[in-house]
Amino acid sequence: GPQRVNLPVAAPVQIVRTKRGTDKANTFLFSQLASFFRAGINPAEAFTRLSSTHPKPWYRESLTEAAKATAEGLRFSQVLERYPDLYPPHIAGMIRAGEEGGFLVEATEAVAEQTNESLKFNRWPLLLFWWVFGNIIFLPPCIALSSALEKMTDTFFGPNATPGADGPTVMMQATLHALLWPVGPLTILSTAVCWGSYWWWMQLKQRMLRHRALLRVPTIGKRARSESLATFAWVLSMVSRAGIAPRTAWNVAAGAMPNLSLAERMRQVGVQMHDGTKLSEAIYNSGVVPEEYGPIVSNGELVGDVSSALMTISTASRDDFARADGMSKMRMGCWGTLVIAFVFLASGIMIAKFYTHMIPTVTSTD
Repeated sequence: GPQRVNLPVAAPVQIVRTKRGTDKANTFLFSQLASFFRAGINPAEAFTRLSSTHPKPWYRESLTEAAKATAEGLRFSQVLERYPDLYPPHIAGMIRAGEEGGFLVEATEAVAEQTNESLKFNRWPLLLFWWVFGNIIFLPPCIALSSALEKMTDTFFGPNATPGADGPTVMMQATLHALLWPVGPLTILSTAVCWGSYWWWMQLKQRMLRHRALLRVPTIGKRARSESLATFAWVLSMVSRAGIAPRTAWNVAAGAMPNLSLAERMRQVGVQMHDGTKLSEAIYNSGVVPEEYGPIVSNGELVGDVSSALMTISTASRDDFARADGMSKMRMGCWGTLVIAFVFLASGIMIAKFYTHMIPTVTSTD
């Protein structure tokens, strides 16, 4: 049957669960690794140095393991596969491609660049999420406070006013009453639903589901597709240049794609390939690579320069990615503006409601 060694989540040894890694930490880590490798420092020494200085213990554990494994002749990519919380599958896939094709320095630099792009982009949806989440928590108590102010206004200026009442006590009692029902329970429920949904959605086992859903989001899905295609074509070009057979090169390149859903579809095409299958045929059959890129690879095969043809595809996809990245950030900004506008509208309604209640109540005592 078909080999499964190229599955992004395949692990030759037992998986080690840790705290979740971050794009920021991976950007710094792989940037330093690329510098070490380019300077000619052997991997075991590089990992030893990094493990002694890394601020996070769960990263130090993985780097210590990497130093030990590479000193024994094992591959770095095998260590990365053991720590899926720290290193997403495409990182292990990119490093594996670098090991297979003899371009580990460039592969490490590519990981640093990709995680840095991801870091810069993910700030926008994360900021939007926390802004929405914060308003879900704080708007209901503001409604309770507004209700308490109306109660205090009635106590001092209403038809059944009690001028000698203790203002702070009335305010506290009215606020507490509003918080006990319905504001408090609704706030707790909405907070629990939002936080629980976020926790479930960000679990490791939901990674494939997240990547599939991402492809369906307008603009952002195009960004993810262009990024994965650019990575695939670049890796395929590099491993093809190393003389690796098309079927093996295809599966190695699929493992380096950031979007797991697209990587899975590419691997399914790779399973159907045989030793005589040309890369242009696989590209036509993939349904992932745009049709106009097929002739480029076919012409490259005709003139004996497939690597340059694939690099052309990678460059074109990288340009598409840059445009989609800018559009996605602009769209996030539009959503953020709408949320801010909604918050100001809700605040304005509460203020208007308070004054339309207070002014007639106070003036009626004149």
